[in-house]
Amino acid sequence: MNRETMKSIILVILIAFSLVLTVALWQYQPATETLEDDGVIEDTKLEGLGETAKVSDVIVPDDIIFHEETSHFTFNDIEDKTSFFKRMQEWNLTNIDISPGPRGTRNVDRAVEIIFPESIPLQTIGDLFVINDETVLQNVEQNYDRIILARLSDPSAATMYELWFIQSGSDHSDLTLRANINANAGEQALSKIESKSDLQELMSLSETFEEADPDWLRSGHIYLPKEVNPLPEVVLQTDAIPVTPLQNDLFPSPESGVTYETNEYKRKKTNERLMDIYDDSRLMEYVWLVPNSVNQKELKEYELLVRSVQDINSHWGWTEDFRLDSLSAAAGNIQYRMYYNDTPVMAVEDTYHLPSITQEYQEGQIQRYVRPLVKFKRFETGDNFRPEMESTEEVIATLQQMESLSFDEILGVEVRYTLEEQPSKLAYSLIPEWYYRTNTTDWTRLFEEREPNQNEELS
Repeated sequence: MNRETMKSIILVILIAFSLVLTVALWQYQPATETLEDDGVIEDTKLEGLGETAKVSDVIVPDDIIFHEETSHFTFNDIEDKTSFFKRMQEWNLTNIDISPGPRGTRNVDRAVEIIFPESIPLQTIGDLFVINDETVLQNVEQNYDRIILARLSDPSAATMYELWFIQSGSDHSDLTLRANINANAGEQALSKIESKSDLQELMSLSETFEEADPDWLRSGHIYLPKEVNPLPEVVLQTDAIPVTPLQNDLFPSPESGVTYETNEYKRKKTNERLMDIYDDSRLMEYVWLVPNSVNQKELKEYELLVRSVQDINSHWGWTEDFRLDSLSAAAGNIQYRMYYNDTPVMAVEDTYHLPSITQEYQEGQIQRYVRPLVKFKRFETGDNFRPEMESTEEVIATLQQMESLSFDEILGVEVRYTLEEQPSKLAYSLIPEWYYRTNTTDWTRLFEEREPNQNEELS
């Protein structure tokens, strides 16, 4: 066999071997599978299920209280409260003083108090109000959780309308910021007190404790309805939130990784990131595996809030009425709570994390992200069952009977919804219950838990 014939045979063998390898590569199936097969990398938004939000959308007051001498009132209707808050955001703040000191002793005959569920940085004032020069807030690091619109009467001068920004727990005479609004806006806000037709009367918890300061201008007061109007129990069903858009947004392409499934969770993992889907695909936990602790340049509270909103906006992740619930720059932690019909929703063991979104940051990078993968919708039963609620008198008596609890330790008392999964596993119940919070405990049920309305349980 000559040299040329040998070369031809070797060439044919190499070509055949190459074809075999090509076919093998085409037919090769990896041992692991993706979490979902129907997503493409461009699919990074929960369109049709979620929305984007502004900072002002997640900072919403829990209570708006009208004060007239020693009487206190709030709105009967949620829509009236929402409308008031929207009009409030049109107020133009002038004469802003970021070092106001004590509020002074000038006479306050009428006022409106806006109470937020969490202490928030003063920079958010630029999101909630009209300010001509926001640079005045750039280097301010104080917080507030209450705003008082006070009408100041002075026989020798024109009536003034001041906004006092106050942090509960501090000296009640000290303000973190003071500003003015014009007379028209002030009069419109206080006009509700005139007729009181749309208001219900409240009582201050301090009025029932001998050691408490009855002055309503003292920050941190807790108000309870004189007549309790029970909230209805609600039955909710869920729609699944697809994980593909979240996965595509949180795992940049072309970062390679593996996916696999155990009895407890489905996992996607790369060298730097992992995502677990567990609890029957109801919950997602994303973790950035590389600690960002080189420069130790943490976000300040307002920066953390803005960054968090932007990160959730990137995949249209506001699938419920989520509002800011807690914020800590020191811990790099931020949490949003689900509200239903303007009422905060609490979890129990079998609904852990479903009514909340939690994020942890380090070095400006999201380190952990836990959120529900279900969207709730009301199941129309045709009924509007309202369970019997404990009266305000029973609430006060129960608090007073707690021997280890003093008035100064109580930070909040209110009706909240408890989210419970029904025994059928087909739906959830929202059960209205009294909750309280102290300086050492988070929100806790005040009374023994009640059973959900069995007539509304799905079968």
